[in-house]
Amino acid sequence: MNWLAMAMTVVSLLVPFAVKAGEEAVKKLGGDIYDTLKKRFQADKDDDAQEVLDNYMRKPNVYKNTLGDVLVQKAEQNPDDFGAFLQALAEKAGDTGGSGGQTAIGSNIAQADRGSSATVNVNKQDE
Repeated sequence: MNWLAMAMTVVSLLVPFAVKAGEEAVKKLGGDIYDTLKKRFQADKDDDAQEVLDNYMRKPNVYKNTLGDVLVQKAEQNPDDFGAFLQALAEKAGDTGGSGGQTAIGSNIAQADRGSSATVNVNKQDE
């Protein structure tokens, strides 16, 4: 599983909710994800993860990677439980009610936006 990709998908959907900007549907989805993460961290009695989430809500640009790291670490430590939880959240984040996701796979460059994913393969040529 690519926990990092899933984690960053989830974190990216929290941004409009945290900064109170964007379309209402996206802000609502961010709020739902925030509530789900908060309840999970409380149920796990994980005060450190809750503190990172709280810090993220105050300063999303500063704490986005930290929150992503927390989600990845929790998924790696418990892939059957938290990993499945993260995967479900990432799938929910990818379902923004639009026309569907986008997957871009290319060599050396790829671009993706709004719940989509991109895979970039950089090939170094022998000299």
